Amino acid sequence: MESKEKKVPHVRAVAISAESIKQLILSTLNWTEERYNDYQFEQGCTFLEVFTKDTKVSSYDVVSRSSLYWKWWKNQWNEVDKLLYEDSLMALNERVYYQCHSINIYQDEFLINSLYNNIGMMIDEVTIDTKGKELIS
Repeated sequence: MESKEKKVPHVRAVAISAESIKQLILSTLNWTEERYNDYQFEQGCTFLEVFTKDTKVSSYDVVSRSSLYWKWWKNQWNEVDKLLYEDSLMALNERVYYQCHSINIYQDEFLINSLYNNIGMMIDEVTIDTKGKELIS
């Protein structure tokens, strides 16, 4: 008789992995979850400020309220954390962590294009209700 193992859906497996890595980073840096989340949020705001300042998109106030933006940002953040974990968690300290999550790391062309390609949906999410009515003019 074959044993049937339950497969964890891919999205759930990624979330579990990201949370495990986050917990290792918190432990290594001796940070609280609040400090980690605050830093992640601050860097997300800084990135969006830089992005909207340097492009034709001047919608910081709108996009910063988009749950799609924050989900996208968290995914990008988790990717950097994953790379840190795979590369050198043993050598991780605050200085290294700050450098890896500095705004410079997010000037990557792929990252900018990814945001630029999704910005319309992020703006629509905040400015148009489910019936197509504009919420912000």
